[in-house]
Amino acid sequence: MEKYLYENLTHNLIGLLYEIFNELGYGHTEDIYQRAYVEELKEQGYLFVREKFVRMKYKNKSVGRYFVDFVVENKG
Repeated sequence: MEKYLYENLTHNLIGLLYEIFNELGYGHTEDIYQRAYVEELKEQGYLFVREKFVRMKYKNKSVGRYFVDFVVENKG
């Protein structure tokens, strides 16, 4: 089984995504799924930031920025 850095948090967040997909079904735009995810994150009491640039480093040197859809519980 694959291990994640934040095992419990990751497991819970993926579970929310499955709930959303099972409720909404296949074929919607990304924005619809993201809005549903926002609602689930709020309902579950997670702290999150949406659409954030994060700095990418390689060997302690900045190599650019990356745009992420969500940062949850300040884990990034």
